[in-house]
Amino acid sequence: HMVIADMLINVGAVSLLQAPDSGGDTPADLATRKRNRYLVVVFYKNMLFNFLFGRPNIWRNNFAPVFVGCVALNIFVFAFVIAPGIAGTCPRTVLVWAAIMSATLYLWRLACLADPGWLRPQTLLQQGGGRDSAGKFDALHPVESQLEYASDEHYREDDTLPAQLELEQKKCHFQRQLLSVARRRLEGGDGGIA
Repeated sequence: HMVIADMLINVGAVSLLQAPDSGGDTPADLATRKRNRYLVVVFYKNMLFNFLFGRPNIWRNNFAPVFVGCVALNIFVFAFVIAPGIAGTCPRTVLVWAAIMSATLYLWRLACLADPGWLRPQTLLQQGGGRDSAGKFDALHPVESQLEYASDEHYREDDTLPAQLELEQKKCHFQRQLLSVARRRLEGGDGGIA
């Protein structure tokens, strides 16, 4: 459940975490009832981060906070332990280290902001982006409401022919995937989305 919830939250479904389903339960209520405490904590953390920072998470993976922690420890040890002892005899070494650390942090910042090509939304369109996601989302027909938004709203944002053709191709691929899953379910297959 965590992988699916994470995928949905990363594309903007964090605003739907407070939307009740037809039974009146929110996703956090359902996770609490199923005793999935980790999922409950993740839901509330994502809602808090979305409120504070405007996005549901700070890091995309677990390596970024480890890197930041190691760099902070390195800066602390150098600034308060090593540099005071060698600043009088080798001030150039202190300046070179500071320049190298500044260059390292600058390059890391550039790498964090760059798109390597494989970080793409995993749905047809982003669910956030300043529009009222909960108001336009239909829980009884989630796919249809998403496709309706794609055909109505997206053309107004970008009227170029290649963008429209790309959107139509995405919609057809998405519909083809849904139909193949439905066909497998009818034939008695596993029915999971690959």
